[in-house]
Amino acid sequence: MAMHGEALATDAAVVTSLPLKNFRRRLDIGGGPGSYSVMLSGAYPELHATVLDLRPVIRIASGLIDQQGASARVSTLPVDYHARPFPADNDAVLFFGMMQRESPEKTQALLRKAYDAMAPDASVYVMEI
Repeated sequence: MAMHGEALATDAAVVTSLPLKNFRRRLDIGGGPGSYSVMLSGAYPELHATVLDLRPVIRIASGLIDQQGASARVSTLPVDYHARPFPADNDAVLFFGMMQRESPEKTQALLRKAYDAMAPDASVYVMEI
C-alpha cells in the first residue's frame, strides 16, 4: 500500500511525461499494486496494461485495480519476472521503482527480456524515485 501511495503522489508528473498516445499494449514489470498502470490506462483508454509481479503482490493489485474500475484495461499476471519470458508484442515496457533492487547482471537480463517482448518501434521506460 505504501507503493500505491507513492504512485498517487507522482501520478500527474508520470502521466503527462509519457508519450503513450498511439500505444495499445504495455507491460508493467514489478508493477506492485498496479497504480501506475491504472493511472496511465485512465489517461490512455485505448491502452491495455498487464502488471507482472509476485503472486502475493498481485492479490493486492487485483483488488486495487477492481476498486478503481480499471479491470477492463489493466490485467495482472502473477509471475517471478526473473524466471520466465515476458508476454510478447508490447508497445511499451515499464520498469517503475524496481530496478534499484536489481544487480547490474539482473538489470541487463531484464532489459534483454523487455527487448524480446517488444513490438517494432516500442519503448522502454525506467523510473526510480
